[in-house]
Amino acid sequence: MRASAEFAAFTDLKVKWVRTSDWAEFRVSDYLRDAPEGVIEDLARTIMARIRGCGGDYTDRATAWLTAPEFSETHRPVYLERDERAGGAEGEHKSIEIRWSREEERGSSARSSVLMRLIVVDRSLDSDEVPDSALDLTVLKHLALIRAGFLAEPLRTDREVEDALSRYPGFDGTIECMEDHGLDL
Repeated sequence: MRASAEFAAFTDLKVKWVRTSDWAEFRVSDYLRDAPEGVIEDLARTIMARIRGCGGDYTDRATAWLTAPEFSETHRPVYLERDERAGGAEGEHKSIEIRWSREEERGSSARSSVLMRLIVVDRSLDSDEVPDSALDLTVLKHLALIRAGFLAEPLRTDREVEDALSRYPGFDGTIECMEDHGLDL
C-alpha cells in the first residue's frame, strides 16, 4: 500500500485520512510538527489500529507529550489565531486560560479545549440580564472537563462534571435562568 502524509493547519488537533485498497493519504495537525519521532511513530500506530478497527489506544509516551504543560503553552497562541470566535484573555486558573468569545454566540454557554487548556465563554453571559451564577457554573463545568483530562473515559468525565456541578449552590435555578436566555450549560 502506498501512503503519504502532510501537516495541515487545523484549529483542533486531529488527523484526516482518505484511503482505498491501494493508497492512503493523511493530513495531520501541524501541532505535531515538533513532536519527537517516537511520539509520531506511536500516533501513526494508533491511527492505523483505529483504521483497521483494532482499538488503538494512545501510548503513554504520546499522552505524556500531548498533555505536558509545554504543549499547551507552545501551541495555544496558534490555536487562538485560528479560532476566530475567541476574544481576548480575561484570566487564568492553574494554567487554564479563560477568554470571552468575540461576539455573543447564544446556544452553548462556553466551549473548551482539554489539550490547549482553554475555556472560551460566550459573551452573552457578560450581561446584567444573566446572573453571575451562570458564569460561575459555566466556568466550573469546563474546569471539571479539563481536569478530567485527555484520555478520561466518557462516563468518568460525566461523573466528575456532575459531582462538581452538584456541589454548586442554586444549581437548578441557575440552569433554569440560563435556559430562559437560550443558553445551554
